[in-house]
Amino acid sequence: MRRAGAVMAVIMAFAFTAAPAEAKRFRGSRTIANPSGQRAMPVSRAKPIAQRIVRLVFAVRSRTEIYACSRHSFAESGCDFQFTSRFGNVTCGNAVVRASSARVVMRYDAFNTGCGEF
Repeated sequence: MRRAGAVMAVIMAFAFTAAPAEAKRFRGSRTIANPSGQRAMPVSRAKPIAQRIVRLVFAVRSRTEIYACSRHSFAESGCDFQFTSRFGNVTCGNAVVRASSARVVMRYDAFNTGCGEF
């Protein structure tokens, strides 16, 4: 009986890992504290925040990330990103990092259906 259970577990593992990835859209936001109280959000500050949160939210394969960031206003910058997940899926999206005196909020919108204009 144990052998049959082990064989069934191996078969199920192959069935789930061999299935093609389902196209999905990922949207959300993360809030972190702003201990410095600085509201300015230059690209040099936004990019590391975006990288840290993207790595926290998604299963990013190391050395597959690309970021292109620009400043929108004094307290807001945006980053387009692309990475390959640990499962082999290419994911693209954008993130907006906005600062207030108390917190930094990053909103992200990502797709694993392809990177049309990246």
